[in-house]
Amino acid sequence: MNMQITNQPITQNKKYQNPNFQGIHYATVKLKDIKNSSDIFIYKLEPSDQNFLQKLLKKLNLNKLAPEIKDPEQQTSWKELIEKAIDTINYPKAKVYLAVSEKRPCGILSELNYFDSGINTNTKYINYFATWPDKPNHNVKCAGKSLLRTVFDNAENDGLGISLKTCPTGPKGNRDGGKFYEDFGFKYVAPQISTKMLLPQNEVTPTILEKFFPIIDFEKTLDTQSIDLEKTLDINFTPSFLEKILTRIFHN
Repeated sequence: MNMQITNQPITQNKKYQNPNFQGIHYATVKLKDIKNSSDIFIYKLEPSDQNFLQKLLKKLNLNKLAPEIKDPEQQTSWKELIEKAIDTINYPKAKVYLAVSEKRPCGILSELNYFDSGINTNTKYINYFATWPDKPNHNVKCAGKSLLRTVFDNAENDGLGISLKTCPTGPKGNRDGGKFYEDFGFKYVAPQISTKMLLPQNEVTPTILEKFFPIIDFEKTLDTQSIDLEKTLDINFTPSFLEKILTRIFHN
């Protein structure tokens, strides 16, 4: 579970009286040479998805999905991070993406076009970023990498670098947040005094994409038709009877 949190923008949660739940299927991610892996679907979210996302947030019981995270502060921080990513959908310049595996949401990321005066450059800024299990004790392989690959695609298309801030006190997965991004070429701008990380524009290239995402086949969707997420996705996060049987088979 890889988490990223920053301190802007501050947005307000809005209620929509006539929700349309019109997410857009943005991309399909296929994993190469990984047994028993499922495709990951990336949906671009719209403000009209806010009510659906609030339902998702209420259904998302991290205590049951990740019982190994026993620290209540980590659980609370993790849930707040997801909530902040959802709230960002109301920010006019933000793009918010939802990762889905086997019809269950498993991650969310928000990005902004952001001028960083500290480094005097425009970047794609990773604002909030979190993944979670799609069912108890089951982390979706490459869910975080798939969302990050989406930002790389947008940055390459717009000719921008990518920036972010790590949160040393935030919830952590199997690896430190900074280490996760270092594996994709990010470097701390001022390691001794700052949590800011940057991947410069000249390093966001097709060659870099092949290097950092060798097992990910990222297929951007040409069809931009809106999809009713509430009817399409399963937000109960409980394994079906068949999944329980298959889990026993694969773990025996």
